[in-house]
Amino acid sequence: MNDQRQFFGHPRGLSTLFFTEMWERFSYYGMRGFLILYMTKALGFTDQHAGLAYGNSNTAASSLAASSSRSATSPSRSIRCRSSTSVSRSSCSARDC
Repeated sequence: MNDQRQFFGHPRGLSTLFFTEMWERFSYYGMRGFLILYMTKALGFTDQHAGLAYGNSNTAASSLAASSSRSATSPSRSIRCRSSTSVSRSSCSARDC
């Protein structure tokens, strides 16, 4: 017989994983909304300009991460740099990995 506690028929740790992922997405999209709201109300941007500014900054961070990972010397360093920059959105050179 299975003595482990279950959560709706699934292993107990799966509920922790699910709620952590849900909270992360809720926080990300919530702060994204607050940033657009701040840009339109406090900084005087129009809705279109606020959306473009947010999109361009996000695209620039992704492009910077991709270019820094391609400049790494080995494929394993490239993977480490790509994963670290996608999480923290900061640049990473081959010597930092």
